[in-house]
Amino acid sequence: MQLQCSSWAIFWAIAQGCTPAALAPTDSGSSGASDAAPDAQDAAPPDAHKLVGPGTDALMALMKKDDASHYDQAIKAGVKFYPTADGESFYGYWAPSNFSPKTDGFVVTLPGHDAFASTGFTVWQPSIAAPRNYGIIALQWWFGTGETANDYLTPSAIYPIIQQAISDRGVGGAKVLFEGFSRGAGNTYPIVAMDKASASPLFFMTIADSGSKHDDYPPVADINNLVYGDKPFANTHWILYCGGLDPDPDSGCKGMGVTETWLKGYGATIDLFIQDAEGDHGGFSTRIENTNKALALYESMRKL
Repeated sequence: MQLQCSSWAIFWAIAQGCTPAALAPTDSGSSGASDAAPDAQDAAPPDAHKLVGPGTDALMALMKKDDASHYDQAIKAGVKFYPTADGESFYGYWAPSNFSPKTDGFVVTLPGHDAFASTGFTVWQPSIAAPRNYGIIALQWWFGTGETANDYLTPSAIYPIIQQAISDRGVGGAKVLFEGFSRGAGNTYPIVAMDKASASPLFFMTIADSGSKHDDYPPVADINNLVYGDKPFANTHWILYCGGLDPDPDSGCKGMGVTETWLKGYGATIDLFIQDAEGDHGGFSTRIENTNKALALYESMRKL
C-alpha cells in the first residue's frame, strides 16, 4: 500500500516511503481511511548533520553546467564561492570594494527550490545590491538534483553555515537582511527562531517572499510545539510579500495572510506586508517597486 501525504509533508515524507497523493497509484480496493496520510510529526526528519550531498566540487560542477549563464554573470561581477565546513556544499559571497559592515546593508539569501546560489546573485546583485552598496551571501542549500528531504540542507544545518560564513567574511557587525524566496521563505521561520534563541542573533530583519509557513513541516512544528518558547519571534522584524497572480494559494496572499497572523501570535513585528494584486510568484524581485518599498524600510530602520 502506498501512503499518501500532503503539502509540506511531501518534502519530508517522500524519503520515508510516502508518495504524494497526486502521484500515488489508484487502488480501487482500498478505503480512504486506510490510506490516510500520517501526520508530518510522525515522519521523522533526516538528521541534518548526516546529510550527504555530492560534495562541494561536484556541486560546483553542477552549478557551472546547469546554471551556466547565471554562474558566468556572477563570476564576471566578482562573486567568490566558498566551501561549507562539512565539504558538502558552498556559499557565494560578494561585496563592493568599499563595503563596510558598520555602515552598509548586507543580505543573506536562500533561493527557491531547484535553484543554485548563482541564480540568487543574478536576482540580488546587479539591480538591487550593487546600486545600494550592499554585500551578499547566497547559500547553496539544494544538492543540485532531486526533491526529497535528503536533497536539501535542513534549517538546523543551514543556520550554523550562515553563522560561519558571516564570521569568516568579516561582516559580523552588519545589520543583516535575511531573505528567502518560495521554499527558501518557508525555511526562514525556523531559522529565525534559532537565531533569536542564539547568544548573538545575526538577523536585523527578514523578508519572507512568496513562501508561507506549513504546520506539517517538522521545523515549523517545533515552533508550534514551543521548542523555542512561547514567543520565539519577539523583537524580530519582518517584511512579507505575496502576489495576487500567484497560482498557488499557499505561497500567494491566502497562505501569506495566514502566516502573518501566525508570526504575530508568536511575537513578531510585521513592519510591511506587500500584497501586490498585479504581482506573480516572483513579483517581489521582478517588480522593482516592491523591492524598492521593502529596501527603503530596511534602510530607514537600520540607520536608526
